Amino acid sequence: NITLPQKELNEQQYLEPEQVGKLLRAIKGSEMEVPILLALWLSLRSSEVTGLTWKYVDFTHNTITVRQARVRNKENQWVEKSTKTTCSTRTLHAPEYIMELLKASKGNDGPEDHVVKIKGNCLLQRLKTILRKNNLPLIRFHDLRHSCASLLYANGVSLKEIQEWLGHSDISTTSNIYTHLNFTSKRS
Repeated sequence: NITLPQKELNEQQYLEPEQVGKLLRAIKGSEMEVPILLALWLSLRSSEVTGLTWKYVDFTHNTITVRQARVRNKENQWVEKSTKTTCSTRTLHAPEYIMELLKASKGNDGPEDHVVKIKGNCLLQRLKTILRKNNLPLIRFHDLRHSCASLLYANGVSLKEIQEWLGHSDISTTSNIYTHLNFTSKRS
């Protein structure tokens, strides 16, 4: 007779539009600019940010295809794996300024080289440092995805489109995670 603890609901955190602006000003020109933009504007998970290789960046069509993730295996080594779900494999149209930043950072990297050289655990630590220095809420790197969804929703993007953008396999996942968006908009 074991009683398991009740599952805790983690309220999703996200940055408000003015906080996003402050964060974008703080990262301009830094090594964290590209990874944060990939998460904040394109909704990539940290494992997708660090798993992205140049062969999936299409400068001709301004798209980024998310096909793999970089995670730690049981031996604590960084390995490439497929995306979280089949719906997580997606092609996203990137704003031109992000594509320009990517072009500038590519250098002589080949197609198999990673776009972001920072490993996943360091992304969070560096993000937290930036947030502290700029008096912003201490969110997780993953919460940049929530901020992306919040901004999309606030700008009239449908829940179905947000589901596809974030790579959720089921709209109920999107709906359950982002119910705060609808509640907040009704209070305003």
